[in-house]
Amino acid sequence: MKQIKKIAITNEKGGVGKTMTAVNLSACLAQRGYRVLLIDADPQGYATLNYDVDVSPSLLEVLRGQVACTKAVQTTRFGVDVLPSDRTLSVIEEDLIRQKMNGAPYLNTLEKALEDLPDYDFVIIDCPPQGGRLMDIVHYYADAIIMPMFAEDYGIHALTLKAEAIADIRRTINPNLKILGGLITMDERRGLRSVFREVLLGQDLLPMFNTTIRRNVALIRAVNAREPICVFDKRSNGNIDYQALADEFLRKVGA
Repeated sequence: MKQIKKIAITNEKGGVGKTMTAVNLSACLAQRGYRVLLIDADPQGYATLNYDVDVSPSLLEVLRGQVACTKAVQTTRFGVDVLPSDRTLSVIEEDLIRQKMNGAPYLNTLEKALEDLPDYDFVIIDCPPQGGRLMDIVHYYADAIIMPMFAEDYGIHALTLKAEAIADIRRTINPNLKILGGLITMDERRGLRSVFREVLLGQDLLPMFNTTIRRNVALIRAVNAREPICVFDKRSNGNIDYQALADEFLRKVGA
């Protein structure tokens, strides 16, 4: 089986913890000694802001062939390398649509742009909430996806939609794309969300991570401090949960 190295953090619903997961999983893996690249493929650029790196040169320039990917990647004091983005990335959608309409191959745009990357152990991709051609090239490039979600009625509905979407992606874009699992974020051990959590963890439509990320104010404070949770507050539930996620992730990919 091909080693899983390139993981897209994705969900069409915004605000469910995609960037939080991309940032903190990357840092936890780097803390264990793995070489990790975080690609900010979201025009909102929150992963770039979280790691407090310069936004130029950016992923847009790399995709357009204006800058070599090795020149755009920035190192951080947390051991994670970052390929940054900002709102200008949104214009790549027009480029990709134009390529497709002209009959030019476009699905391998990201793969070609990153072919000179050094040999990272893991490449984590923070994805935009919307679909479109940008997500097409991410799905083509990625080996697997992680899907953060809330334990709520929408989360259950989203699983059904995602299962259908994955089937379509495998048929038209990447037949080898795997789903590592849905990941429950902002978890609560009481109330209605705890009921939905059990439903999500018990369903067999798509795999789920057994680890859940509890609602934790330290995670928000870490964002404001521009630090991953494993540095900002090692004793917090947020760090405990993301460390557990890193452990489970490594078991799933066989590392």
